Amino acid sequence: MGLNLTFRRKIALAIALTAAGTIALCLTALLSLKSVLNSSEHVSELGGAADALMELQIELYALVEQRAELTPDKIEAFQQGQQLILSEFVPALEQATANTDSSIQGYTADIPGLVREHIQTLSEWTRMKTEFGLNAELGLHGELNHLGGQLSGLVSSFSGLSGIMQEVRQYEKDFLIEADPAKSKLALEALNDLITNLTEFGFENYVEVAKQYEAALNEVTARYGEVLTLQQQLTQQVGDIIQRSGDAEHYLEDQVIVAARAESNQTVERAQATMIGVGLLVLILVITLLAWTGIGAIRGLNRTINALNQIAGGNLTVKVDKQADDEFGQLADAVNQMTDDLHGIVSHVTSTSNELSGMSGSLSSAVETIATSNSFTSEQTTSMAAATEQMNATVAEVAQTTVKVNDGAKMAHQAASEGGQIISRALDALSDVAEVVNRNVEQMHELGRRSEKIDVVIEVIKNVAEQTNLLALNAAIEAARAGEAGRGFAVVADEVRTLAEKTVGASNEITEIVHELQAGTRNAIASIETGRENVERGNQYGVEAADAVRAIEGQVETASDQTQQIAVAIEQLASTVKEIAENMEQVSGSLDQSSTESNSIVEASQQVAQRAIELKQMTTRFEVSAA
Repeated sequence: MGLNLTFRRKIALAIALTAAGTIALCLTALLSLKSVLNSSEHVSELGGAADALMELQIELYALVEQRAELTPDKIEAFQQGQQLILSEFVPALEQATANTDSSIQGYTADIPGLVREHIQTLSEWTRMKTEFGLNAELGLHGELNHLGGQLSGLVSSFSGLSGIMQEVRQYEKDFLIEADPAKSKLALEALNDLITNLTEFGFENYVEVAKQYEAALNEVTARYGEVLTLQQQLTQQVGDIIQRSGDAEHYLEDQVIVAARAESNQTVERAQATMIGVGLLVLILVITLLAWTGIGAIRGLNRTINALNQIAGGNLTVKVDKQADDEFGQLADAVNQMTDDLHGIVSHVTSTSNELSGMSGSLSSAVETIATSNSFTSEQTTSMAAATEQMNATVAEVAQTTVKVNDGAKMAHQAASEGGQIISRALDALSDVAEVVNRNVEQMHELGRRSEKIDVVIEVIKNVAEQTNLLALNAAIEAARAGEAGRGFAVVADEVRTLAEKTVGASNEITEIVHELQAGTRNAIASIETGRENVERGNQYGVEAADAVRAIEGQVETASDQTQQIAVAIEQLASTVKEIAENMEQVSGSLDQSSTESNSIVEASQQVAQRAIELKQMTTRFEVSAA
């Protein structure tokens, strides 16, 4: 087999074997990696199912806490939490358990349905709780408190009726705290006693409010029972879901995931053993083939090196023995061809050295003629350099004039810039004035709003006076019923009524004064608004002036830049002229140097003739007779 394969084919075979082994190793690694990945994905899926169960429990606990502390400002977040469970956590649990075995699905199959049922019940509870009232000021509860407060205020002037009403409110609070229907019944019985007393006294308006309160209390009692029933149902549902999800989570973590991890570890060990075996087999085959190829290559190289050493010693008659038709055989042919070529080159060098000796004499004569021409050219170059120096001086004067023009343009640009700064400061001052005017307008508006609050206070005073008048009238009636014993009390009631009437009159006068003050405030606001508009127009004119100055500044800056560019161009021209003068001097020097070099060439040509003689002597050391 070694006699029929070339070195290139042996290398190709080694490469092919290495590639095939690498591919086999890669395929083995891929298959092993796929098995490991499948095991890891299975463990990950099981872990994802356990995590989904845990996250679901956490979210349910969070909803329980939010439900216990639900307030109007938290209702939106509470509803979003419910939707989040339905849209994310339940689908995540279903997806995580979809590819698991039947034993796991047996634990988790009912959980999504229970969660959806719980969320539906929770939504119904949220609606009913919102209607009932999330606090004592909202919903049915808020309406009950409002009517209770209104009724308490109406009967507060009568000690007996006020005591009954306080008893009703206390039973109401006990019912809402203890959820005891007996408390609600006691509250209704006490309320009926209050309605009976109000009817006997002829307070029909009070009776109407009491009946509204009674209806609200009945509605609250009924709705509160429904809310409590739903709360108990929610507690039971959460307990069932937590119990089921906890059992499923423990089953996954304690049994299924442990078994899956053990199987994954076994898969990794099998994959490692397979990859090591395939890798060792490929390595042994490649090393064997490379050793076989290397031995043949070393033998062929040794034969070639021996022949080349003889050629280096001057023996141009040696030949390399060709033993195989491979790359080393081709190398032997190339060495033999090189030997023949060297034989021809040595022979040619010998004849050429003779011709070179004759040509060196002709070269010396031609170089002397070139030296004479260089001397004349050097004189002309010196005259041109002097004219270039005069041109350089003229360009320098033009550059100085351009610099002065550029300085003038910079001064104009600076003046325009300072003008723009002055106008900017004036605009800042106008802005400060406008800000002061705006603050005055706000203060006048605030004064108007506060005067409106005075109207509200006066209205309250009038209501208090009217209520006082009503109380005085009731007191007079009671005094009249008391007869002689209540005469002194009647006098006091009459004085109180007179004082209430005076209070109403004074309130009316204050109202008129406040209205006049509000009218004056509105006129002042209109005047200040006119002043503010004038300031804004002045500010606008200032802005336009500043824009004009900036435009002038930009044009001056453009002119300055253009002048600067001209100055730079002139400086570049001066530099170029100076460089031309220097180049002329260099050309003159180069011509002088060329004359010197011509003399050197004459000497070199003589040396070439000598070297040709020496070269001919050196070629005699090569053995070319066999050729």
